Amino acid sequence: MAGNKMVLIVDDDENQLVLLKQFFKSAGVEACCASNGIEALQKMSAHSFVCMITDLNMPHMNGIVLAKKAKLLNPLMRIALCTGEDIPDIRSMVTDTGIEAVFRKPFNYFEVLLMATENPWRTQIQ
Repeated sequence: MAGNKMVLIVDDDENQLVLLKQFFKSAGVEACCASNGIEALQKMSAHSFVCMITDLNMPHMNGIVLAKKAKLLNPLMRIALCTGEDIPDIRSMVTDTGIEAVFRKPFNYFEVLLMATENPWRTQIQ
C-alpha cells in the first residue's frame, strides 16, 4: 500500500489488536487500532482508511452496525468482519452492510492481509 493509505483494525481484544497491527507493519502496511465502534468512527472522521477489519461482538456497537455506519462515512472503504462465533447464517447477517469478507477466528493473517490489499472487486465470504 503506497502513501498514507491505512488499515483500521477494530477489536475489543487488546492482544488481537497488537498482533494484527504488528503483522500489518511487518508486511509494510500501516495500521491504526480502535477498541470499539465509537472509537473507530471517531478515527474515521479524522483519517481516511482503505480497509477496516472489525470484530463482530464488541461493547457499545457490534461490527455489523459499525460496518453500516462506516460505509456512510467512507463508501469506498473495504470491510472485513472477524468472529469467533459459529454463526451458520452469517451470510444473511452481512447482506447490505458493506462487509466484503467474513473471517472466522482463529483466522489466517495472510488471508486478511490479502483481503485488505488485493483487488477491491473480489468478494469473499468464508
